[in-house]
Amino acid sequence: MRILKLLSLVILASSLSACQTSGAIYSDVKSNVTPIPKNKARLFVYRENSPLGSAVQPSIFLDGVKIGSSVPNSFIMKDIDAGKHQLSIETEVEKKYDFVAEAKKEIYIRQAIGAGWLVGRIHIEPVSNQEGLAEISELHQQSGN
Repeated sequence: MRILKLLSLVILASSLSACQTSGAIYSDVKSNVTPIPKNKARLFVYRENSPLGSAVQPSIFLDGVKIGSSVPNSFIMKDIDAGKHQLSIETEVEKKYDFVAEAKKEIYIRQAIGAGWLVGRIHIEPVSNQEGLAEISELHQQSGN
């Protein structure tokens, strides 16, 4: 019984620490964001806060290069070349999203964790600029992006 309680505390502590996010909140820094460079598009990949699967934080890849991790309550902002791209995230199964980035345009991609067999499964969904901007306004920017 004592081991079960200890194990429960460890799981709770690790899931709570997984929920903690640092970095600037978008609404606080949006006025300082530079314009999109010529021949580039701006990609936002984000995950809202949810207790479901908060400890599941797989890597996010753009064209095979890691750009961050799927962390609850956070977003990645990256200027990318105009043209074809592929976003991929893998837990039990790899999810891919192919898209074409247009110069001087913003792209918003929401991700979420759903129920899986052993680990949560990632869901990738493009959203409108209006919806994406509203949803990232109180999220934290991942450092290094």
